Amino acid sequence: IANCRHFRDRAITLGCPPDKIVVIGSPIDCDRFAPPATREPFSDRALRLVAVGRLEEKKGFADAIAAVGLLHGQGHDARLDIYGEGSLRPEFERQIGALGLEDAVTCHGQATQDPFGTRRLGQ
Repeated sequence: IANCRHFRDRAITLGCPPDKIVVIGSPIDCDRFAPPATREPFSDRALRLVAVGRLEEKKGFADAIAAVGLLHGQGHDARLDIYGEGSLRPEFERQIGALGLEDAVTCHGQATQDPFGTRRLGQ
């Protein structure tokens, strides 16, 4: 399984048979998000972060949650939306509660990139 054509092609280059690999894309509609024309320091707007993947240790979700806690501790308004499922979801939800980040970090569960737009990020 690859998450984009680039990595599919790379796996094939490394020897994976083309008929043994499939692309499962990100649930994020990248057309809805674009980087700003210029970099801005923290402003009065909330910093919006998104993390997508299996809720497993090696994916770094605990670090992302902790980072939002550090930002809040420094007086910054940061929001983290987590999309995905996995065995550590209950642990991450406990971490969110222990850090008092229930209003800042949300675990949305699994999402798909639905061509009909019935479940899109940010809705």
